[in-house]
Amino acid sequence: MFLASMEEGKMEADADVAMSTYKSATGKHYVEEEKIVVGEGVRNLRRQIPPDVAAQRMWLFNRRPKEWKNKIELKEDININVFPPKEELDAIYDRALEEARKRNEMLIGRRERLGIVIDHDSGLIDD
Repeated sequence: MFLASMEEGKMEADADVAMSTYKSATGKHYVEEEKIVVGEGVRNLRRQIPPDVAAQRMWLFNRRPKEWKNKIELKEDININVFPPKEELDAIYDRALEEARKRNEMLIGRRERLGIVIDHDSGLIDD
């Protein structure tokens, strides 16, 4: 019973605050009891409370968070697969091997002309 009364009181207080926030967000007109003498007549003074921007923002952030939240989320698909297809890589590899063979043949021809002999067992070059 006590817990139900507490919950009901909280709900009533929350509703009052929500209504006050709404009124602050939208602004309002009200009539004061102050009387002003204008010429020969007396008029009631009418005043306006302008809308409160902070209340408007709070209301919108809570009521429509998807449209009014402070941060912007960008979603972008990132393709991590930046490598060319396997066939293209194989072709690049084959071209690189062919060029390496041509350079090696060119170097072997120069060594022979210069009389340079490589001893593959010791790794030393003999003249």
